[in-house]
Formats: sequence, C-alpha cells, structure tokens
Amino acid sequence: MTVPRRRILESLTRARLLDVARAFDVTGLTARSKSEIVDALVRKRSIGTDAILTMLERAELKAICRAAGLDDGGREKATIVRRILGEDEADGPSAAPAPTSRAPSPNPGDPETGNAKVPRRRRPSSKGKKQAVLGYEAQLWQMADALRGSMDAAEYKHVVLGLVFLKYISDAFEELHARLEAERDQGADPEDPDEYRAQNVFWVPPEARWAHLEAHAKQPQIGTLVDDAMAAIERDNPALKGVLPKDYARPALDKTRLGQLIDLVS
Repeated sequence: MTVPRRRILESLTRARLLDVARAFDVTGLTARSKSEIVDALVRKRSIGTDAILTMLERAELKAICRAAGLDDGGREKATIVRRILGEDEADGPSAAPAPTSRAPSPNPGDPETGNAKVPRRRRPSSKGKKQAVLGYEAQLWQMADALRGSMDAAEYKHVVLGLVFLKYISDAFEELHARLEAERDQGADPEDPDEYRAQNVFWVPPEARWAHLEAHAKQPQIGTLVDDAMAAIERDNPALKGVLPKDYARPALDKTRLGQLIDLVS
C-alpha cells in the first residue's frame, strides 16, 4: 500500500510544511494557509515523495504510518520510508527468500525471526515504577472515594473517569499548544485545530480546557461548565461523538464535592 503524497503532507503541521517548502526552494508560501501549502507541494512534481519523506523525523514517519493503518515498527528511517512508499520488501509479492547461510538480523518489531533464536537484551526491571504508579492510583481513588458521600460507587466511578479523561486529553493538548506557541515565528498557529489533528492529538476548545474548569471549580455552575466542556470536545472531535459523560449538572451530584474532585485530579 502506497500512502498518497497529499495524505503525507496533510499529516504535517503548517510549520513543518514550510520547512519542506524551504528545503526544496518553493517560495511564496509564508502567508498561505496550510491547505494552500499542501496543494502547492502536491503540484510540485519535480520534488519526489521519497525526498520529502527522507527529510522527516522518524517520529513523523511513524505518525504517517499509524494514520494510514500501517505498521509503525522499525528503527531505521529507510525501512519506514519504504513502507510508506509501498516498497517494503517484507510485504512485496516478489520478496526474495532470506539467505540460508546465516541468520538475518532480527527485526526489533517482530517477536520471531524465523531463524536461530537470538537472546533478547534484558530490560531493567520496571517493578518499582509500576508499584509507584499503582500506589499513586490507589491513593487517588481513596481520596476521590472520600468525596463520594452517599453516591453509589459504580455511578461515582463514571464521574471520576470522565474527569480523568478530560484532564488527560487537555494535558496532551497543552503540551502541543506550547510547542506551537514557540513556533509562531515559523508560521505555526496554536489555535488552528488542524495542527492538532495532524499530530493525532484531540483539539480542545477554550471552554473545555482544564485550566478553565479548574479556575471555576468552586463556582455553583461547575457541573454545567463540565457538561459544556464534554459537549464541546465531542462537537470538535467526531471520533468522540456520543462517548463522553454529560450529566455533571444533575441535581443529585453535589457541586461542592465535584469542585473538590476537580482540584484533586489537578
């Protein structure tokens, strides 16, 4: 499967597209929108798609693979580039058989090589780290459970998990937002939803950002604000349509406890 040139370009941020344009002496695009830059680079047939891929970072190539439903494994950029171009020998119909005189180097993305077993390098134990994470999660739940009051535990679980998910996507958004803010002089726009979709990050509108909810956690209308935040995220991210809980404004949910829970998750 060959990933179309346009799809490759659309996966990049506007700032990165301008980097590509400058690298190949395509001028006059600084004031253009992202879609216009993509169109210009698609039309520039003197630039090979392989040349564009070669100048990208490995993380960007892997993101293109994931967006296209391809395996993103492998450490060598050349291997990932060939996969995007549909030239991966492992998937080709006329792939030559591996030499039998010696075992090929094992692919770190495959569990087996089909040849002599190669000892795996032992990884440092992560037991301590896992215990630390589990300890934190247990402590978080104990603290959250103390705020539950008389609410049913199964129902309260959905209240907590909804807020944790909202905090998670907001943190990912804010991390990319800070990077785009630092690249404003290169044409990046931290308030352009397409910049986030190109990086497989959920776009979080201003009214749904965690900082906004945290600032109003002590207000009586906090339940309505959380519901509005969930609705706004679903509106701007079709993949989440109908998935998020939107019943934080119901009278049965104590708004003081809800505000305390938001502070806790923060």
